[in-house]
Amino acid sequence: MIDGAGRVVVLAGATGDLGGRIAAALVRRGVTVRAVLRAGTKDAAKSALHYVGATTIEVDFDKAAELARACTGADCVVSTLNGLEPIMLGVQGRLLDAAVSAGVPRFMPSDFSLDFTSTRPGDNRNMDLRRAFMARIDKAPIRATSVLNGAFADLLQGPAPIVLRKWHRILYWGDADQPLDFTTKDDVADYAADVALDAGAPRFSRIAGDTVSARDLAALMSRLSGKRYKLFRPGGIGLLSILIKVARTLTPGSDAAFPAWQGMQGARRSRFNHLTEFSNGVPLLTDIIAPFHLSIPQSDLDDLHARLAHTRWPDPETVDDVSQGPPLAKIRALVDRWQDGYDWRRCEALLNGFGQYRTEIDGLGIHFLHIRSPEPDALPLIMTHGWPGSVLEFRDVVGPLTDPAAHGGSASSAFHLVIPSLPGFGFSDKPTESGWNIMRIAAAWSTLMQRLGYDRWAAQGGDWGAGVTTTLGYMTPPGLVGIHLNMVMFQPTDDERADADTAEQKMLADAQRYDEQLSGYYKLQNTRPQSIAFGLADSPVGLAAWIYALFQDVSDSGGDPESVFELDAMLDDIMLYWIPNAGPSSVRLYWEGAQAMKAGGMPSKAMPTPTGISMFPGEQIRLSRRWAEQRFAKLVHFNELDRGGHFAALEQPAVFVEELRATFAGLRSSQSRTALRKSA
Repeated sequence: MIDGAGRVVVLAGATGDLGGRIAAALVRRGVTVRAVLRAGTKDAAKSALHYVGATTIEVDFDKAAELARACTGADCVVSTLNGLEPIMLGVQGRLLDAAVSAGVPRFMPSDFSLDFTSTRPGDNRNMDLRRAFMARIDKAPIRATSVLNGAFADLLQGPAPIVLRKWHRILYWGDADQPLDFTTKDDVADYAADVALDAGAPRFSRIAGDTVSARDLAALMSRLSGKRYKLFRPGGIGLLSILIKVARTLTPGSDAAFPAWQGMQGARRSRFNHLTEFSNGVPLLTDIIAPFHLSIPQSDLDDLHARLAHTRWPDPETVDDVSQGPPLAKIRALVDRWQDGYDWRRCEALLNGFGQYRTEIDGLGIHFLHIRSPEPDALPLIMTHGWPGSVLEFRDVVGPLTDPAAHGGSASSAFHLVIPSLPGFGFSDKPTESGWNIMRIAAAWSTLMQRLGYDRWAAQGGDWGAGVTTTLGYMTPPGLVGIHLNMVMFQPTDDERADADTAEQKMLADAQRYDEQLSGYYKLQNTRPQSIAFGLADSPVGLAAWIYALFQDVSDSGGDPESVFELDAMLDDIMLYWIPNAGPSSVRLYWEGAQAMKAGGMPSKAMPTPTGISMFPGEQIRLSRRWAEQRFAKLVHFNELDRGGHFAALEQPAVFVEELRATFAGLRSSQSRTALRKSA
């Protein structure tokens, strides 16, 4: 990574997918990024750029003087503009003229594509536009560098897909062993950022990636999904060429930058680029959403039972209550059930039945459940768990939320659910570097919803999920219509403490009791997570007791979690930490949160995103309506419930469902039917 401190890069097209990634990559290198936007760009798009650290300037792209002023003082101008001739030659041409006029030494055109220099004129419309711009820029008094990265992995599932998941087929034309190279958008962004800072970069910078064939892809998808993928050959290259001509004839005036026949041209001409891997060495095509089938080896379960049988137990507590932590008798009873009667395969079938998937975002494999509602106009909702929770926190609300008509509700209140495992939790990858805080996770969730094809969506969370969801609310990413929280991360002001009414004084007292008596785990994980990591990784009983303590202390159970949760439900949750060895990696999120707070924490201004808040009495950190109104500019729903605690969806699923319906009822009115570009 090149150090860009003190450098200025002007970026056009920054509100696009690739442009936004390049902006973030440049900022990570210390670059001052000046994103030039069309006048009238939506606030949400500008906020997303501000969030990653870029500055924005609105200009009239038809006015040379405005463009030149925006480029003044830059070390390089990078274009990620996308479109047809009016954009690629017209707007981009005026941007080039402005860069030359302002004395900018370098220009990177929006060539992020196949190697158009090796294609024949007339074969590919978009390549022809790049070739025409090349002729213009090579005559200009400015040093140019084009990044040629092949096709993005989107082509695998785009308008002319190669991976046919519904039929478990890999489509190819011609030779099944023809080598194909794949690239990822994040890799292109990182590479482009370094090229923008390298004054000695050549005229053409070509990314060389790992090579696979259609036959390799079939084997790859079979390993990823657990289902056999077969090759499907509709015909040879000659037939594909004929089909392209037919498609172009039927849509001669298409003004889309990438119509379906454009993808067909890519399948005919291209070599794609770059292949990345899962942490266990199984290849993952980065933008691919791969089905994930859970089947834990019996040997892993046998090892667990052997460890349980050889537990060295501690002495019992010396008090008659839970003030010292989980009682020995309670943990023994839990482990007895774990050894005799608990059925992991039942839980495994439940997860597989929901529909599990994995995809790579920002270099990390993310596991998630994706449950589509039978109602086509359902509102997509991403729900985020916390610690020591998991995707199974939402097990009892999936049915009522996705299919309300079958559960006594109205079809108009349906949701499509996306339920990811936080990084380092469950079957998501474990971060191998610091920096995976709630801000980075929120950005990943925004990418996930975009990758799933949802152009209008909502978010929900409690515990760390509340932190991620709150961050999304401040980010205001494109498509986010509102959020719901069943916990709010906040600190009351001195004035609020002094002016607290009776109910608010009770909230302050509960928070103080939590801090003084129940937050030992929090302080340890905040400061020295690796100290507990060894015990969490090696001892299933140690892990179970550490997690059980939270079910005991922060649920609405009076210290008796068995009165609220079934033993098997608690064990299911514990297993999602034990099996993938996620105990150590999950607790590091607290340390990441502490580092982020030192760097500034949450914004102090009121959140602009419409918000619903449900305060359950067993939640130790609560706030009142008037405190909430100071922090949320559009508080569309606020309710204080009679029962329920920190694990609201597990403790009071019916109430939890009604709270979500109430929050988002008024945010559905302008919803248009959401079409999935990539189904999962």
